[in-house]
Amino acid sequence: MRPACSLFIFIFCFSLSAFSQSSKFVAPSGVKCNGQQYWKLKTLDDNEGTQIDNINTPRETTIAALRKIKRPTATRPQTRWSLEKKAVFIHCTIDTSGFEDDGDIHIIIRDLKTRQSMVAEIPNPDCENVKNSPFFKKIEKAFKNYLKISGTNTKFSGIFEITGVPFFDKKHTGIGAAPTMIEIHPVLRIRKVN
Repeated sequence: MRPACSLFIFIFCFSLSAFSQSSKFVAPSGVKCNGQQYWKLKTLDDNEGTQIDNINTPRETTIAALRKIKRPTATRPQTRWSLEKKAVFIHCTIDTSGFEDDGDIHIIIRDLKTRQSMVAEIPNPDCENVKNSPFFKKIEKAFKNYLKISGTNTKFSGIFEITGVPFFDKKHTGIGAAPTMIEIHPVLRIRKVN
């Protein structure tokens, strides 16, 4: 195959990939608030949600370190694994973000050194099934701060600090997802630090 032809195919495939990734997100008007899968775990509204032992003193970690943690089992239980009972904060860059149709803001974040990616999600406080969370106020503040940071942009520059609780989502194909499906979900704080 000729080099020029190979380059054309690469650019064409990359463009299709970029298009399919951006098409995952919906406009705010398209949000349906229909999150159901492990929803109580994802909003800290489960029986163990109030047992996060360091919610006010999260420990610092990195995306690279979180990605190295072995998934306890392939099947996702309805209760928390031990890591999911610890609050953490990380410094990262943001690739892109947007609303998913379940109301969450899906944020693709990258490690500052390795550039590895993972997902962080902020539940939408306007959705009724988020309002029951004992951490509703923190989720609501994180959501509002995200809107201030993002404006109309889906691309970001700078370094961000994200605080929340790790969660191993069910196995699925997700944009920017870690191989183990570990996420920060819910995000309880987000701010730009540089």
